[in-house]
Amino acid sequence: MEDEEAALKSLPRGTDLPYDDGEPMESPWHRNEMYLLIDSLATHWKVRDDVFIGGNMFVYFSDRQEFNRDFRGPDFFVVNGGVERHKKRVSWVAWEEGGRLPDLIIELVSPTTAKIDRGEKLKLYTKRFRVREYFCYDPATEKLQGWRRGSNDKTEPIEQEADGSMWSEELGLYLGLWDGVYLDHSGCWMRFFKPDDKLVLTDGESESAARRRAEAKAEAAEAELKRVKRELAALRKKRKNT
Repeated sequence: MEDEEAALKSLPRGTDLPYDDGEPMESPWHRNEMYLLIDSLATHWKVRDDVFIGGNMFVYFSDRQEFNRDFRGPDFFVVNGGVERHKKRVSWVAWEEGGRLPDLIIELVSPTTAKIDRGEKLKLYTKRFRVREYFCYDPATEKLQGWRRGSNDKTEPIEQEADGSMWSEELGLYLGLWDGVYLDHSGCWMRFFKPDDKLVLTDGESESAARRRAEAKAEAAEAELKRVKRELAALRKKRKNT
């Protein structure tokens, strides 16, 4: 036990490890899609303090001294339960998180990463990370693919629903496509949907929806007040004429 603790103490800390390779994301769409996934899931889970949602962030998964080669930077990942949500991190370092690694990973495919995302990373994430669910989305073809590790430890493709969406057991949500505007960019986005098919809203969308509901409620109340005033006026007029 003492040897294990000493070994852990000798490992580099998160702040000692590289956390930025200086490479920008493939395109503005890729950057905004990552923000959209983080924004919406963070809003959906805003009352939870035991999850971590990351994007384009190094994940260090090996305790070997060749640590500078044993990391990956998934476009989007979730560690679902048993972690500190608000802990300050520049990278996800497994040996500082009780050995925890992502439970779900999403890679946003591009022409330069397609082969790696569907090959090398699929093998790494499912075999080494033992991630429960892994999804790839290609914006050029609007193709969504997913894999899930079952109770038998075997990874199988996730079947698509009739509308092309995929169910995530890990999140309790669907992944599907949505046409709309996000961060002033119009396009087809991958989004989360609730079991009742309602869109998982971002923080801004939630505030807008709440504002619209409040405005609609105020308008309804004003309309009702006007109706009551008209009825009272008509009643007074009727009494005056009798």
